[in-house]
Amino acid sequence: MGYLLALGIVQAIFFAMVLVLAKPSALPSRLLIAWMLILAVNLLGVSLAVSGFFRSQPNLFGYDTTLVFLHGPMLYLYVITSISEKPKLKWSHLLHLLPYLLFTGYLIYLLKIENRDADYSEIRRLLYEPNLILLILEVGIHALFIIYIVASSIALKRFQVRLPASYSFTEGIDFKWLQMVMYALLFISAIVLVSILLSDVLGVFSLEFKGLIFYGSLALLPFYLFFHAIHRKVIYPSEEHIATPKYKNSTLSENDVRKIQDQLEKVMKTEKPFLDGHLSISKLAGMLDIHQKELSQVINERYQTNFFHFINGYRVAEVQDKIENPAYKNFSLLGIAFDSGFNTKSAFSKAFKRVNGITPSAYKKQNQ
Repeated sequence: MGYLLALGIVQAIFFAMVLVLAKPSALPSRLLIAWMLILAVNLLGVSLAVSGFFRSQPNLFGYDTTLVFLHGPMLYLYVITSISEKPKLKWSHLLHLLPYLLFTGYLIYLLKIENRDADYSEIRRLLYEPNLILLILEVGIHALFIIYIVASSIALKRFQVRLPASYSFTEGIDFKWLQMVMYALLFISAIVLVSILLSDVLGVFSLEFKGLIFYGSLALLPFYLFFHAIHRKVIYPSEEHIATPKYKNSTLSENDVRKIQDQLEKVMKTEKPFLDGHLSISKLAGMLDIHQKELSQVINERYQTNFFHFINGYRVAEVQDKIENPAYKNFSLLGIAFDSGFNTKSAFSKAFKRVNGITPSAYKKQNQ
């Protein structure tokens, strides 16, 4: 377990350094940096405990244990700022730190005042030996962690519903990788809760085995986050403003809508902005010199669709033109798709079949 903890510490610190160099100004990135450093310190404390370091330094023992109260809040704050159009921290967010502050204060009182002369073995007994208070505390920690995971998951799902109104792509911005992280953490927390019951109540598992499950899983977390957040481009909505369309108070007249529609179709035909694989509604609205809410209204009302399907419809038409064009005879379907604004094979296949009712390969065979 010592090697796994060491690798987790190194990876968490390395990930934090990469984020600092890559985009330290983005609030989600800064929160992720803070979370990785908290995780590194937490794992370091566990690693020192496993190595026996605290036997010679009992006055430092135990204080890292309270850091587990921060993992849930850091995950939640990272999620809500990542999907926010104007990410910022509020004073109310400090309430998420209360469990950590309260338990840390209690721990200081317990070790520095009530048991200030306790040696290593006595401190270890106070913190780890199974008892009712410790059992309630452990269950509370992981129950709170599960609540934060569920809250973060709900926030992500609501965001994913809003995505098609503002983006012509979902790769890198749908945060499905983060959803998978939360599913894994939820599964781990459930296992830990069961292990607490089996170790502290039934005595089936040892303390070390319970710690291995939880901290071993946390040690692997930086590797997974690093792979997805760095090797796959993550786009924060705050980089491209998202607005939920509301047209009840719209000031656009029927004539305005018609003019914007004509202007939109002209731009789509002459400049082909849909060839940009990362086209967003804010970019297209900027090309038309109108507000993105106005563009969204025109697309929704005139074409009875959302921005995502509107743009991909043009991309599919572009693919069809190129399939029928002899100049593209030697191009693969995927090559044509990428050349037409699609970013992935799956996105291309879904969009094409939605428009034509058949797969791209079947369409190509019909038109050869």
